[in-house]
Amino acid sequence: MKKVLSFLFLIVIGGGLTYTGYNEWQDSKKLAADGKSTIGKVTHHYTHKARKGSRKYNLVVAFETENQEARKKTIRVDSSVYYSASSKGTVQVHYLPNDPDVVQAGSRVEIEYGSFVLGLVFLGFGVGVLALYGGSAVFYKGSAQAISKGVQVLSEMKSQYRTVDGREFKHLDLGFYDYGRRELEA
Repeated sequence: MKKVLSFLFLIVIGGGLTYTGYNEWQDSKKLAADGKSTIGKVTHHYTHKARKGSRKYNLVVAFETENQEARKKTIRVDSSVYYSASSKGTVQVHYLPNDPDVVQAGSRVEIEYGSFVLGLVFLGFGVGVLALYGGSAVFYKGSAQAISKGVQVLSEMKSQYRTVDGREFKHLDLGFYDYGRRELEA
């Protein structure tokens, strides 16, 4: 049962990652196709440690849209954009005019698909293993039932007793059978 729950957990996590990753991928494609660029002012920058010693780089950027709407966003960037923007105090910002919350910083727009692919891997692995696990359980259940029926036939207690003539069974060791009969009668 724990195995099934762990694979269901993988399916749920994979589904969530696939959903959010797909949305990020679509947003970054729209940003590359329809996005506008402007120069933003870096108001704050910080890093934080991620797993296994890697670092995440973040810039807090203030910028204006083409409609003169002031925006301030925290944007995750790679290390080269982070260090360049931190020293200059400005960075190129790409945003969607119809949704200025979709932003990236740097010289060009990156198409983001990592979460989408990771989600598909988790989802595929969870579904695949669950299908194999479920399929093998059905197979074993069917096999166990077939074996049980075979053993049941062999162990039926229904017996028939008949009188036989020993001379018809010359190929058998009749002394053995006589000995067995005497032991059972005793």
